[in-house]
Amino acid sequence: MTRAVLDVNGVLLLRQTVVKFDVLVPDGLAYDWVHHNLYWTDTGTDRIEVLGLRSTEWLHYDVFLHEVLHRRTVISTNLEEPRAIVVDPRPKHRSHCRLFVRYLFIAYY
Repeated sequence: MTRAVLDVNGVLLLRQTVVKFDVLVPDGLAYDWVHHNLYWTDTGTDRIEVLGLRSTEWLHYDVFLHEVLHRRTVISTNLEEPRAIVVDPRPKHRSHCRLFVRYLFIAYY
């Protein structure tokens, strides 16, 4: 999976690959803007995963110099082709999987 940084005119400033390995069919994406986490469903691996995108250092034009990325599997059992996902990122609540998210809503097809 890749993300990009654009300037105000839509010109590409940076393209960065954030996940290279062990992703087969990423389908649903949800961004937790409060805690800067990216959640996705993968129908190929039947998993829901999360990637922490908290930047630690920024350069001119918001280009990432140094960033700590933490990836974790949230759910990997009892899922059969998870598709769409929505995150409720209300602060000051820890779920059972130690992620700062109150609810994950998942759709199956």
